[in-house]
Amino acid sequence: MFIKGDEVFPKTMNVYNRWGDLVFDIVLNFDANNPPPVGNGGLALWDGLYGENSPAIVSEVYVYTIQIEVEGILRTIAGDITILS
Repeated sequence: MFIKGDEVFPKTMNVYNRWGDLVFDIVLNFDANNPPPVGNGGLALWDGLYGENSPAIVSEVYVYTIQIEVEGILRTIAGDITILS
């Protein structure tokens, strides 16, 4: 998953499996004075692993929530990701 944009600052991301167990989380402290890195594809948030040096997750549907700051307003975006291996 990637986030890209000049005025979009990611704050947190959580990924849950279909039973509601947290499989990944990250806290980011980006703002106008500390913007996310800009490059090929934007900021990488999740690589599909349970954590650093952990095994890849199994094929299924995962739910995510991302808190972002857009033009000074904190918003939460939610959705799902289907992993096929």
